[in-house]
Amino acid sequence: MEQTVKHMDDAAGASDPGHHVVVVGRSDMNRRYQIVRRGGARSWLLTWTMNGAGELAHDDVQTVSGPGDLVVLAPDVNQRYRTAGDRWDFLWAHFHAHPAWPPLLRTFELGRGLFRMHIAGLEDRARVTAAFDRASRDARPDAVSLVEPLTRLDDPSADGTERVRAGGPESADLLLNAIEEVVLVAVRAGRTTGERSDADGILAARRAIASDPAAPHTVASLAAVAAMSPSHFAHQFRRRIGTTPMAALRDERLALAVQLLRSTDMSIAQVARAVGYRDPLYFSRVVHRTLGAAPSDLADAERRTRCQDKLR
Repeated sequence: MEQTVKHMDDAAGASDPGHHVVVVGRSDMNRRYQIVRRGGARSWLLTWTMNGAGELAHDDVQTVSGPGDLVVLAPDVNQRYRTAGDRWDFLWAHFHAHPAWPPLLRTFELGRGLFRMHIAGLEDRARVTAAFDRASRDARPDAVSLVEPLTRLDDPSADGTERVRAGGPESADLLLNAIEEVVLVAVRAGRTTGERSDADGILAARRAIASDPAAPHTVASLAAVAAMSPSHFAHQFRRRIGTTPMAALRDERLALAVQLLRSTDMSIAQVARAVGYRDPLYFSRVVHRTLGAAPSDLADAERRTRCQDKLR
């Protein structure tokens, strides 16, 4: 049975279904729809956008979900989500995840507990939708299909319409099997369709640094390579790599500088320019501060070794 709703999760009791209950549903919401949970939900929430768009946020990171986007929100993190535009038609599930699932999602993490995967292939999209429908039928075999279009009710006070199915202890494992298929298909498709995750973006930025450390890289230019905003890129880079983008660039430049000093007869000024430093004095200060030795010391040590090798 379809119903008008103002607060989907309050009406369904879905935000905390309990460890032995899985709740799945479909909601077709207008621009009035919004859910805010300052303490987060006690369960995981997975959304699969069919039509329109939704905006979902965890803490200070947010994403927009359109057709083909699977977004997962982890429990116990401040969250909010709403219709982005005039309509958001989406399938969803509240559940308690198996321990093996979060590591699979980590590659697609946009922020603490917020994961987004895009599925481009029509066959994979159909499989995800079918898995949701299978979960619905396992919960209520006699119910109307979850994926049949919802009837748009003419109720100006409502946020939209929805169908909800809850599977108890006797069917929860069947529903979780369907949700696991959704996750596995999305993880595989997200890695093979060219959709760039944050991990992919960070890797692209690191490759840009390694391939041309002398280039005038900045946080903004590397963020553009990673297809992220500068602030989000800097945060994700430090979280994943353990250092700042500029510190990583400095280390790459100095590693190349040491190689040049030890294997060529280039002057210190030439080495400085070759690795991206226009000012040789500043380059020398960076080398001394970071490596604890002057560039001339590094060069002379290797050159003395080369001379000794020639005498043998």
